[in-house]
Amino acid sequence: MGSGYIRHYAHGVTAALGWLVGETPDPRLMAPIRDGNGERIPEADREEYRATLWRLARPGQSIAG
Repeated sequence: MGSGYIRHYAHGVTAALGWLVGETPDPRLMAPIRDGNGERIPEADREEYRATLWRLARPGQSIAG
């Protein structure tokens, strides 16, 4: 695949489909790597996204920070 955008998109689709069909049990793997402009998301922000995904995926858990 040629462009970074296409690779980024393919990564997101692969992570989401893997989680959907049960091959990727950890939803934190779906945390975005790049923003809408193709810029890399800072690691601190990615960690926050991972924590939010983890809380949302756990039934019966509060999503309040």
